Amino acid sequence: MKTLNLLIVLMLLSIITNAQWTTNTDVNTQVSTYESENQDFKSVSLDAGRTAIVFWKEVTTGGNYELWLQILDADGNKELGAEGSLISNTIPMSTFVNSWTLTTDINNNIYIGVTGTDGAIGIAFKLDNNGAHLWPSEGVNLGSGYSLTILPLSDGNTIISWMSGSTYKSYIQKFDTNGDAVWATNLLTDPNGYTVPASLFELSNGDIVSIYHQLTGSGVNSYLWAQRYTSNGDYVFTNPIQISSKGTVYNTTYSPAQNADTIYFGYVGKHDNRFDSYIQRINPDGTLPWGVDGLDFDIRQTDYEMDTRIAIEDGSNYLWAICTYTNSSQSLYGEAVQKFDMANGTRLLSDTAKVVYAIGTEFTHNDKLKVYNDNPLFVLEKGDNNGVSVTMLDLIKLDGNGNFAWSDSSKAIASNPGTNKSQAMINTKYNNQIVITFVERKSTDTNPKIYAQNYVDITTGINNIDNIVNNNIIFNNPVNDKLIITSNNTINDIKIIDVMGRTVYQQADLNIDNININTANWNNGLYVLVINSKETFKIIKE
Repeated sequence: MKTLNLLIVLMLLSIITNAQWTTNTDVNTQVSTYESENQDFKSVSLDAGRTAIVFWKEVTTGGNYELWLQILDADGNKELGAEGSLISNTIPMSTFVNSWTLTTDINNNIYIGVTGTDGAIGIAFKLDNNGAHLWPSEGVNLGSGYSLTILPLSDGNTIISWMSGSTYKSYIQKFDTNGDAVWATNLLTDPNGYTVPASLFELSNGDIVSIYHQLTGSGVNSYLWAQRYTSNGDYVFTNPIQISSKGTVYNTTYSPAQNADTIYFGYVGKHDNRFDSYIQRINPDGTLPWGVDGLDFDIRQTDYEMDTRIAIEDGSNYLWAICTYTNSSQSLYGEAVQKFDMANGTRLLSDTAKVVYAIGTEFTHNDKLKVYNDNPLFVLEKGDNNGVSVTMLDLIKLDGNGNFAWSDSSKAIASNPGTNKSQAMINTKYNNQIVITFVERKSTDTNPKIYAQNYVDITTGINNIDNIVNNNIIFNNPVNDKLIITSNNTINDIKIIDVMGRTVYQQADLNIDNININTANWNNGLYVLVINSKETFKIIKE
């Protein structure tokens, strides 16, 4: 029996050796061996807990940048080699990159829209979820194109919108599964004025809604408008709908959300020489039930409200929003949260929102807002030197009232205080796991690299544990004084084995669904948990 126990340990150790996730948030999981001072990447969730990371690689021969892909599986293993896989080295690139986009469809195909900065050429790629090209390998050439916005449609076709650098007008075109244009000519987003794409939405009947910026002249100033188009490219609204009378800036990413055919848009507008945060609601018929500007995140006209992120959970009646607050000189930072009733627009966390971190703490959100079980989840960054550098990345979870859901308020993502972090991105939950990607120059790195950190159980905020198998078995890991096991199925027997193959705990004929095991006297190290004589997990005693 001891030989069998030792064999189980050795087999599990082999599995652990191949897994890449780590509990050490000073170390994290390296996405690619590529390192550069000019790291620029985006990430997106795929099927089965996988994460796709697309990044620019600076090169000295041929073009100045190549586009690369890496995919991490649910255990953090690199599927495309140590460095990743080349997407394209034919994009006409100069010595810099421009704004670009990354998204997926319901089949986990990957879409990338970039601007080739040597000539300002808009190019779009479609890959399958293993990185193989589904459109021409050199991409779909849109001609002069900035601010590419891509919307995969439910029928397998794709809508792309972009701004021409020669006309300063934005266009929309539908492409089929082969990357060929469907409409005879590119459709002008708005025939009047100069425009820049912001967001695209598909309605249940196949119509498309575009939110875009109407430029006001030179510089970055703009106003937000919306238009609806049929699947054949015909205008639906007789005249475009202005969705904000507050001045915005076109080169900033704003936050969209959709509930059935109703669209919500979080943005920042200029108000009385300050910045204010708003959430607009656009009905499918173009009406604006929350007024021409939408709802104010915070009705006070005091602090600057600098960035707004919104999210809607499927089946929920609520819209959540977070916002970065600053003082008037924009030198001190803080964070606030708001919750809206989507039916009537009521602010549920008071008309002045709820302060998560006061101005001056230098805590601000980074990237998207996620909501699961009415719990907002986002990445928090700690700034230093008035926000010039980011010294810490944490994961924050709030409860339905906007209070901290975890007793320790936050969970470390990247915790080495001596290194600068940037570009943190939070991805979609799979089972109960969520993955965050970011750039950091570790003490062992010559230049910054892309890293990732996972949280296998966002209910408790525990990272890198073997605690979920088919959503049935959950336990704390690492353990200190107590191991707590809960199962959706009956637990009949339990055995725990140390690395020498010795049984340190065993119970049979239990017929229970939860158990607490005293581990206070265990030696620190690795153990193997066997449930019902077949489900095998690692445990780390600290």
